[in-house]
Amino acid sequence: RAKPGGKSGAFLYPTRDGRFVLKTCTRAECETLQRKLPAYLRYVQANPATLLVRYMGCYAIEMYGKRVHFLVMLSVFHVLRGRSPSYTYDLKGSYVDRSTRQRGGSVRLDNDMAHTLFLPPAHARALGDQLRRDVEWLTANGMMDYTQTWRPC
Repeated sequence: RAKPGGKSGAFLYPTRDGRFVLKTCTRAECETLQRKLPAYLRYVQANPATLLVRYMGCYAIEMYGKRVHFLVMLSVFHVLRGRSPSYTYDLKGSYVDRSTRQRGGSVRLDNDMAHTLFLPPAHARALGDQLRRDVEWLTANGMMDYTQTWRPC
């Protein structure tokens, strides 16, 4: 069952087993991913703890005379294996129009986060260091959008 993917107008289609997510995208987004793929693969291999999405492929199909492009991504929620999260947050690091009270919707946004995340100091440092590396890589590669999805269990 398709789920709207936010302001971009993309749709998300989880596979039946929940292992992958297909996300519709534009031709330009597919071309950008193909151009960035070698650097992305090097980064992901060098940073196995990266929080960046794991792309499995980029495809296009023709349906009803129209070409549709889509990405296949490993679902971050597949690893939960039956555990049900309390909430899902889509975090972009912005306060502008980032509340479900402002936009509606079941996925909570930045301004809805009322929980404090407590981690042991070593884990907090490791998470902060990885986020910093991820953002530095995205910046160096001219990629702006960095969304984190959190599901506390």
